[in-house]
Amino acid sequence: MQASFINKEFPRIGIVGGGQLGKMLCLEAKKMGLQVTVLDPTPKCPASTVSDEQIIAGFKDEEAIRKLAEKSDFITFEIELANSKVLKELQEKGCVVNPSPETLQVIQSKLRQKQFLEKNNLPVPKFFEVKTPQELKERLDEFGNHAMLKLSQDSYDGRGNFELNAESNLEEVFKKIEGKEAFIEEWIDFEKEISVMVARNSSGEIAAYPVSENILPLLCHKHKHYPIASSINIFRAYAIQFTHTIVSPIAPLQSGALLRCARYEIEKS
Repeated sequence: MQASFINKEFPRIGIVGGGQLGKMLCLEAKKMGLQVTVLDPTPKCPASTVSDEQIIAGFKDEEAIRKLAEKSDFITFEIELANSKVLKELQEKGCVVNPSPETLQVIQSKLRQKQFLEKNNLPVPKFFEVKTPQELKERLDEFGNHAMLKLSQDSYDGRGNFELNAESNLEEVFKKIEGKEAFIEEWIDFEKEISVMVARNSSGEIAAYPVSENILPLLCHKHKHYPIASSINIFRAYAIQFTHTIVSPIAPLQSGALLRCARYEIEKS
């Protein structure tokens, strides 16, 4: 897939986030002769070693993001903690932002992700938003007293996840999510988890990286095996096809160079 822009159009790239993904973006951008400024709260973040400049500030810092826009012809982000509200305001003023702020708003909430996939007729485990201890109890009963409770925002790598069963103290569990957006999801007894990295440019072209297998100790992916083991090669074509199906509904959100990771759980037979 060819890049949807050349350096004459967007000679200056601004990236919200300067972690390992930001560093990889910088490396490719520099190959294209682009200037890169990253915004990250950590001094000397990984991307700072290969970018032209780093703005040291929080991912949601409005003033810092506006400063980044002043130094950039094109803004993107490598982390979902970016400020979608400010990016939307900048986009409305003519700043080029991709993926779109609307896409960012979807991926910032696990609940909105689930709702987006369900709305587009894509398979997801059964889930319900929970706002009260009574709702939590009723839904856990509905799922046969075994389910996963998840915080919607700022939760990743196993953070904000609570396995529930008949012996769980729901009152104590609810205190951990009270006042926050959360949902309960049916328990999936899976054998393996695989991932597909996929990119979509502003012309609608989609390209997928090879499938990899995640190793998941203690609810957090620790390693990736690439290529995937031959025992699950039969899922390769299906996973890539399904990823294309996921990315396609993003088009109405006017999202351009989108890079995301789709994860699939292979249920035990």
